[in-house]
Amino acid sequence: MKYSLVLKTNSGSVSNIMIGEALQSEFQSLLHKIKPTKTVFITDETMVKSLHTYCSPDNKSVFILNSGESEKNFDSLKRIIQFFFDQQIDKKSLVVAFGGGVVTDITGFAASIFYRGVSTLYVPTTLLAQVDAAIGGKNTINFNDTKNVLGTIRQPNHILIDINLLHSLPRRQINSGMAEIIKYGIGFAEELFSYIESLKKIDAKAFLHLVRRSAEIKVKVVAKDQDESGGQRKLLNLGHTLGHAIEAQKNQKLAHGEAISIGIMFAAFISEDLGHIAKKDLERIRESLEKFALPTRAYFDVKIALENILHDKKKAGESIDFIAIKKIGHSYIQRLTLVELSAYLSQFSL
Repeated sequence: MKYSLVLKTNSGSVSNIMIGEALQSEFQSLLHKIKPTKTVFITDETMVKSLHTYCSPDNKSVFILNSGESEKNFDSLKRIIQFFFDQQIDKKSLVVAFGGGVVTDITGFAASIFYRGVSTLYVPTTLLAQVDAAIGGKNTINFNDTKNVLGTIRQPNHILIDINLLHSLPRRQINSGMAEIIKYGIGFAEELFSYIESLKKIDAKAFLHLVRRSAEIKVKVVAKDQDESGGQRKLLNLGHTLGHAIEAQKNQKLAHGEAISIGIMFAAFISEDLGHIAKKDLERIRESLEKFALPTRAYFDVKIALENILHDKKKAGESIDFIAIKKIGHSYIQRLTLVELSAYLSQFSL
């Protein structure tokens, strides 16, 4: 079974998305259709073997990043751009990002600024990238220990989401991706949340449904509000205010989805305190996260977390646009003062 989605934004840009299993032939057909003057590949050290198995690229056309969030930096960006320059790619070339969210984030950034924009094709290889990072056109690197400070918004021309690439992932990476899928259910689609609650196991059929439904939600949101100017896209940040702040703290060992899981629980904690969700819904959210071995509380330095949030894009003066939960399936923007946020952080930290 294969599904096609088209993300057409309010600015007119278009991203063509295919979701299915064993999409190698579709990958080759797409290259034949595009007919780029040159094709280059960006991947990381953990996915090089899978890349060569998937499409057999020429070794000289492949740039290999180290693995991990620490690669989203200026030095890596400069090295990718130098690679583009050395490969003599032009405006009609194609840049393929084959990897997880770090690979798609930094590849998209480099491609968006080289010659003011080179075409891109993403093949996301982690669940988190397939349902979130690869879709929506946010291209970014970190700066001064703060996530996603520098970047552009430019849609990838094509995204191939191949469910088969998930089969070899460690369970922890699958669970990390599930945090973002649970986020979609809590914030946008009660029926998706209920489906997650009912899951006994995640087989290929379940993966396909979870990925397709998540992609549909994100496509719909981004199509209406690509630049976050209308407020709708901000709702996708449910769980990310505290999640990013925890990720930025030194010596923490949490995966991205694990930090977001804690952030989601923090949003539920605040939403219950504000009287929007009942205790039973708070527990439903907790149980859905813990079902996938995701953490729901952790110790963090409140002062440092607040400092990290002050550098967050969601801050506006002495308050912050916090994504809270009106009810399961519906999120909204709650303006919190920094004093209120600090008090909530102190109550929530272990």
